[in-house]
Amino acid sequence: MSKHTHQQVYEWKFNHKHKSNKCKIPSHRFTIILDHTNYSDYNNRYKYVDNKDPYYEISPEIVPICSYDSPREGRHCVPRHGELIINGDFEYTKEPFFGWKIRSGVTEINPDIGEIAHQDFNAARLGCPGPHALLYQDVPGICPGIYYQLNFYMSAAEEYGNAEVDVRLEFLDHRRNLLDRPALQLLIPDGSLSSLVFTGFNNSTKIPAPPEARFARVSFEIDTHNHECKYVHLDDVSLIAIWSPRQ
Repeated sequence: MSKHTHQQVYEWKFNHKHKSNKCKIPSHRFTIILDHTNYSDYNNRYKYVDNKDPYYEISPEIVPICSYDSPREGRHCVPRHGELIINGDFEYTKEPFFGWKIRSGVTEINPDIGEIAHQDFNAARLGCPGPHALLYQDVPGICPGIYYQLNFYMSAAEEYGNAEVDVRLEFLDHRRNLLDRPALQLLIPDGSLSSLVFTGFNNSTKIPAPPEARFARVSFEIDTHNHECKYVHLDDVSLIAIWSPRQ
């Protein structure tokens, strides 16, 4: 199949109600970039490894980049710049999920059966083999007053489409306690993704990080219990600071 070079950008106004007892507040507007991926020649570099543990966790030792001055001066936070997500493309050769925390239901794609990444050779599979999948990363170097942008690419793994995916960006304090409700939450509707192309999501927080913010938790959650074969592929997750009133 020939490689498509064009991209179609859509503004999707979306107010989806999630059928659950949990309180979920979807964003009212987010951008979708439909990306036509090249389906030619993918080397089978990565072998499929099943995740047998009920709770499996890989995470580097990350220390928040914040300095604490005297009590009179209060806390002073030094923000990180550039890409904030570690191993957002899942291409770290020694451990594809280095930097992430995962539960059963998350594994890597299998090129041997024709599964492909958005770019390069690897991507995360959410919702198979276990039905409930949660993948998240606690990002350090987050500072108050700054707006952040979350980007990622996702596709349905099968032609049946996808189960609903809950994507969140939440601010945490220096002890990793949640601060208020999610700063950004996307509920990707059941059956809205294609198995033929990756869909790109480009989203910015509408409010800046609150005064106590030191971490941002970026999470992806899906439950395919009642939606057999509707698992998804996730790739190229990115988080960057985009604007601060002090700049």
